[in-house]
Amino acid sequence: KESMAGGAKSVTLGNAPTSPSGTATDVLKRSADYGRFIDSLRDIESLENTYIGKNYRMLHLIDEGGMGIVFKAYDEALDRTVAVKVLTRFSAKLLRRFQNEAKAVGRLQHPNVVQVYEMASEGDIPYIVMEYVHGTSLSQRIRDDGPLPVIHALEVLLQVARGLDAAHVRQIIHRDIKTSNILLAPD
Repeated sequence: KESMAGGAKSVTLGNAPTSPSGTATDVLKRSADYGRFIDSLRDIESLENTYIGKNYRMLHLIDEGGMGIVFKAYDEALDRTVAVKVLTRFSAKLLRRFQNEAKAVGRLQHPNVVQVYEMASEGDIPYIVMEYVHGTSLSQRIRDDGPLPVIHALEVLLQVARGLDAAHVRQIIHRDIKTSNILLAPD
């Protein structure tokens, strides 16, 4: 294990925007810097010995969505694998949505909902640390193996419905239900 002092780099971007302030040129320049930074994270080789926060060593890219990029990471303080979602595009509206997502999911405790462990920032780069689900997404499983047998599809659907019910009871609406957001743990 290499410590921060041992040559590892921490993910920082100086003056990444926390809100769109200043002139339009300032906002565009900061957004462009932020975009270049996010692009550098997509380069798997650049992740070696890269940390976000004090404890999370980035391992590799898992997936990208419309709002964030998700990495598999290692939590050195608690000796566990986690998923770290980093906001990839910046606007005040997206930042609020990102923070609201973390708060909403953080209030849920259900076996069919990924747990949120932390919401924080490295510099001004917001990130969410979540439970890492060993397995694959439903979309990847279908691509690899074709359609699920009906009984298995019903089992998955029942678990998704249970997770959504737990969210709805707490007035939380998942706005992005799709096969790539349904994670399947190994059988």
